[in-house]
Amino acid sequence: MLMDVVNQKKWNRGLPGYMIIVVIALLLLGVLSTWWAAEMAGKQQRAELLQHARIAESAVNLERVITLTASDDDLTRPDYLRLKEQLSAVKQASAECRFVYLMGRKDDGTLFFFVDSEPTSSPDYSPPGQVFTEVTEGTRSVFDSQTPAVIGPDTDRWGTWMSALVPLNDPATGKLVAVLGMDIDARAWSRGVISRAALPAVLILLILAMVAESMFAAQSRIDLRASEENLSATLHSIGDGVITTDAAGRVTHLNTVAERLTGWTTADASGHAVTEVFNIVHAATRTIAINPVAQALHDGVIVALANHTVLIAKDGVEYQIADSCAPIRTSGDRITGAVLVFRDVTEEYQQRTQLRESEEKFRGLYDSMNEGVALHQLLYDANGTATDYMILTVNPAYEAITGLKAENVQLNKASVIYGATEAPYLKLYAEVAATGNSTQFETDYVPMGKSFRISIYCTGPDRFATVFEDITKRKQAEEALRKNIAVHAAMLANIGDVIGIIGTDGIMKYKSENIEKHFGWKPEDLVGKEGWHTVHPDDLERIQGAFGKLLLADNLSRTIEYRYKCKDGSYKWIELTAVNNINNPDISGILINYHDISNRKRVQVELARVSHQNDMILNSAGEGILGLDAQGNH
Repeated sequence: MLMDVVNQKKWNRGLPGYMIIVVIALLLLGVLSTWWAAEMAGKQQRAELLQHARIAESAVNLERVITLTASDDDLTRPDYLRLKEQLSAVKQASAECRFVYLMGRKDDGTLFFFVDSEPTSSPDYSPPGQVFTEVTEGTRSVFDSQTPAVIGPDTDRWGTWMSALVPLNDPATGKLVAVLGMDIDARAWSRGVISRAALPAVLILLILAMVAESMFAAQSRIDLRASEENLSATLHSIGDGVITTDAAGRVTHLNTVAERLTGWTTADASGHAVTEVFNIVHAATRTIAINPVAQALHDGVIVALANHTVLIAKDGVEYQIADSCAPIRTSGDRITGAVLVFRDVTEEYQQRTQLRESEEKFRGLYDSMNEGVALHQLLYDANGTATDYMILTVNPAYEAITGLKAENVQLNKASVIYGATEAPYLKLYAEVAATGNSTQFETDYVPMGKSFRISIYCTGPDRFATVFEDITKRKQAEEALRKNIAVHAAMLANIGDVIGIIGTDGIMKYKSENIEKHFGWKPEDLVGKEGWHTVHPDDLERIQGAFGKLLLADNLSRTIEYRYKCKDGSYKWIELTAVNNINNPDISGILINYHDISNRKRVQVELARVSHQNDMILNSAGEGILGLDAQGNH
């Protein structure tokens, strides 16, 4: 903008020599100020990266590191696996972080990796004991001096990085045990510096432009008008709202965005106190927020708006806003006003709120489910073959059904938890995680003496969830029914599944007493009648087709889900298993058992919705987002 002002003056119009010197000085000041802003942004970014690395270092259990041997023996050690899980969580918590690792140094000075944040399937994975050959003087200096530092940019076989290195010392001996490193891609680092320096640079240039316009005002009223027009065009072209004030905090100008957000025009707002035009309150308490203009004018510093600030427009419309205010100074460092730059972050704020509410809702469903739920992480050998899986988290129903405590199973291998040579159902679980195709099966798990119905879902790369329920009583009841229905009727009344028998003519021959408890019907309401009237009309054709296929051969079975009509007219989702026992003289019909899965359906729908919403929010959010489970794990 300063160049535009200079060009408008034209040297052949007789611009005084001292004005030329002033203009050149302002241009140089703008360049130097921009360079200074970039330098300060770089220093701030280095300090923040080092702070993040210090925080990560403080969370590392030194005793676990001391037990490591930097060999393949570590791959199965719980301490190694726990450290790897922690480093992976640190990496995921920082959007810009590419690698997190622990390095050690041998007596001969060779540097090597203890453990890193990469999954073993990653081409960038560094196994325990891998030698690091691209050692720079900066890296070696951290090991020698045992002083934390940010080094780089340095290039190695993985790329070009800015690295924060923090030594881990044994507090008892003071001896260096390891060095924790966090790597940021050098290009992402440069973008971050530019992003941080952009706002101060813009503000500085705006301030310098205003000073230049003031200088030229004494030279010519025409030139002053031209400078003001250029300034106005610049402010109106900025995508953020901009308000300028005089030294008393009275509004002098609003750009188009500021006019839209405040509801005031420049003509209406000029001369009014900025607190009247820029009316802000705290989003939660609704108390009047401290206006940053007053502080910028009083202290002469750049002031950021407080979090959760709401702008109330003239017409009462509210906007969540962010950004900052800076003083306008003359060349003599006298403050002549302030420039307030702000932007509408209402949508971002709502997205973060929705994300938090969705997570809370899902956690409530997760904890209240009657079915057991467990989230797992597959473990692989060096050849990429799944050898085990780790349980990440479980819900309360898991503990109730299996009798295993969450603290004893979480972050532990399945083979260890269940005392098996091979983790139970490993091949099936690995297939679901690899293909993303959900499946369901029933099994008799002999070590626990129980029968389960297990549904498997892929939840991410190398991860899967199991939702299961104890069907032991139902299995026992089915076996008892095959032997003698009448003798075991009392047992059937106390299990969760409803048992029934349908004749080949479609007439209901038998219903267990517990149907009234779950669906409101009494057995006599349904026995002797066709059962199709209890099927939702939209599901009827599909269900009739499934039952028709059962008649093709003895002992054929089908498991289907559909909406079942209760006596009060409402519908519940059920899961029904039907077996062709027409030729069994004890049954002479199709044996069915079914139970209410409405809650599971709601959880599946909510899980899909939350996953989709999280993806949208994480992809559009400007800030990094970190998710925690109920135990505080990443």
